[in-house]
Amino acid sequence: MQLVGGSVLMSVALMLVSPDWQVWLEFGLWQRVRWVAGLVVLGGGLYFIWLTALGLRFRHFKMNG
Repeated sequence: MQLVGGSVLMSVALMLVSPDWQVWLEFGLWQRVRWVAGLVVLGGGLYFIWLTALGLRFRHFKMNG
């Protein structure tokens, strides 16, 4: 449930913030790079904030070898 909720939150936020595809075609290269970098930071940040709020910690990702 934690992962699904985080994925839904991230997807909805990215759909609301992302510009329309016609706007993407008008962007220059560096403007596209900035937008994609911002969207990655936004999506990843929201996802991990959600997981942290629901009790998942980074140590849970540690591989036991």
